[in-house]
Amino acid sequence: MSITSIENLSNELFYELFDYLDGIDIYKAFSNLNYRFQQLLNSSARLFKINITCEDDESYTEIFKQLTLLNHLNKHQIYSFFICIPYQAEHFFSSYSIDSSFDHLESFVLDQIEPTILIQLLSKLTCLPRLFSLTIDMLDHLSKLTDIYQLIFALSKLKYLKFTVDDTDFVNTSLSFFRNSQASSIEYLIIKHRCDFNDLLTVLSYTPRLRHLNVYPIIDDNDNDSIIENILPIKLSNLTYISLDVHYIKFDKFTMFIKNFNCKLKVLRYRTQSNDVTYLYANQWKELILKYFPQLEKFYFQYEDMPYYGYQSPAYRKVDFNQFISSFWIEKRWVFKSKIDTPAFIFKIYPYKETWYDRNSSIDYSKSSQLTFRYPPKNEYSIDIHGILSVAQFYHLEIKREQIDISTLMDIICRLSELDSLKIHSLSLSSTCDSSMEEINRCFISNKNKITKIYLEKFNKIEEINFLIKFCPRMNYLHINSINNMDIDFCIEEILNKINNDGNQYFYTLCLRIPKEDDKIIEKFKNIINSNKSIVWYSIKCILDVIYLQWKKDYYQYMNKIKTKINY
Repeated sequence: MSITSIENLSNELFYELFDYLDGIDIYKAFSNLNYRFQQLLNSSARLFKINITCEDDESYTEIFKQLTLLNHLNKHQIYSFFICIPYQAEHFFSSYSIDSSFDHLESFVLDQIEPTILIQLLSKLTCLPRLFSLTIDMLDHLSKLTDIYQLIFALSKLKYLKFTVDDTDFVNTSLSFFRNSQASSIEYLIIKHRCDFNDLLTVLSYTPRLRHLNVYPIIDDNDNDSIIENILPIKLSNLTYISLDVHYIKFDKFTMFIKNFNCKLKVLRYRTQSNDVTYLYANQWKELILKYFPQLEKFYFQYEDMPYYGYQSPAYRKVDFNQFISSFWIEKRWVFKSKIDTPAFIFKIYPYKETWYDRNSSIDYSKSSQLTFRYPPKNEYSIDIHGILSVAQFYHLEIKREQIDISTLMDIICRLSELDSLKIHSLSLSSTCDSSMEEINRCFISNKNKITKIYLEKFNKIEEINFLIKFCPRMNYLHINSINNMDIDFCIEEILNKINNDGNQYFYTLCLRIPKEDDKIIEKFKNIINSNKSIVWYSIKCILDVIYLQWKKDYYQYMNKIKTKINY
């Protein structure tokens, strides 16, 4: 039976619809329709999400309207609050009281709230029997943090806390131990305001049930090292996840801090901006993990060095980056990556995840280290870069700069003798002058690179493919992500001709992204291949918008044998 009236829709369907709407909007739309909808809205099983947002300092009238409608809703039917009224918060909370009748209120989000109003409100939230989640984005400064945390820890049912402070005055404050505070029930804690390790240890001493910890940013306080040393280990039996973002704190101080945790950590994320190369000593991380966190399953580490004018960059030649591909890291399947985003130097360790060059091939974790350039190195940083290249073995290279000239590309590749894969955005042949062509020709003659897989993000001229095939004679896989409005038929035919003429015995996979939908694209490719007669034993398929063309690896060896027999 077709439904021609809204009255014929089921209550269940309306309940599903209400889940996507704000409680005040629901009341405005349905409360005055008829008795049925009044019953639906007043049902004890119906819980509402309330969103009150007004960032205009002259919108008192709008706040008054929302307050009037809000007062018509039963308090015990309110499930969550999202309140962002920075200019009217004081008036709102003085006119609308929070009390124990909110017996189903589980989530409270306070966005852009001032510290004084927040403190007044927090003292009232202790009466809520089901407040499990609290999210705070506080304006101004950090001067009242101790009082605020003390009030938060008094919320006996709280499981989740996210506390952000939009601090613009950079006042350096510290937390003191909270008087008369009991242990908090918080299990998920996200801190997004400046603090040091001592502040964090103070907070953690009141959260014994903690499971998940995320803190940003942690700053250095050179005056309080002795406090960290004297704090007894904190037992956090349930803590399995830690994420820390640290600014210019020495590795020794970090280890002093992390050793205070008595927990069974499974995931550690640690990002630091630093010039302390001790962070890059793989064996120190290995010893720390084995001794204190043997259950660790996932390790995400990022070290960023941002040199500035007149700054002496660390001596990377003292660092043995190859230790990050020793047996300990291979067994954990944690891989090493370096990114040079001039002038920044970034080093990462993270759990392995499949990449384009690992598809359809066996994975060798001892050869998983990757180097990424956003821009080719400039003279003032070339010493540091060459220092890294001289002490680290990289097997995968990615260059993100558009239109990189081939002489620069070749110079980088010649310094990385063990490269297996190369990913580049696009090539520039036009910038190659006559003087550099002689150098390129010499490089072709002496070329011994081992690159087998190439990913070209954008393809402009067929000469670029000719260069790659000639420069990487061991290439067996080529992925072209964009042909840049070139004729597809011409492109495929020229590539196949080049492969055939060069007699490359390794090349057997070509991938080409075709953004235009074409139901007959496979047949078109087959016709081109068959008419070209450069390959015989092949398979071709289309997955989404990518064409995969493969032929037998030993095809050229077979053809050479046939030619030999004929000549004989």
